[in-house]
Amino acid sequence: KNAPKIKENQTNNDWVQTIAASFAKTNNENAENASAINDNKVNKVFPNPANSIFNFTVTGKEQQNLKAQLTNRSGNVVLVKSITVNKGNNVFAVNVSSLINGIYYLVLVTDKGELIDRQQVNVQH
Repeated sequence: KNAPKIKENQTNNDWVQTIAASFAKTNNENAENASAINDNKVNKVFPNPANSIFNFTVTGKEQQNLKAQLTNRSGNVVLVKSITVNKGNNVFAVNVSSLINGIYYLVLVTDKGELIDRQQVNVQH
């Protein structure tokens, strides 16, 4: 549907073929909705590294129900929290005291499973 348009073929010094590509603009009606969804980004994760609890902030343009998922490096969901983002600044707390030390990813998704944002969180007890 939105395949890249190849501008030129070339090879680098190691004879690996590379291409320069550009994507065509979409005129999809859902593009505006997608950008509205993507306005709810995680602004800040603190403290990071987290010992037992970390907080994250989200600025919302309108009220929206989301899921905050914490995944491990393998992509397995280890924690899910339903949140309601209201218009303006929002702060949420996540208890990670039961998790082992490591790198996790805070993933915000819509109820339909659409990815909104992803931030790295380090857990260190």
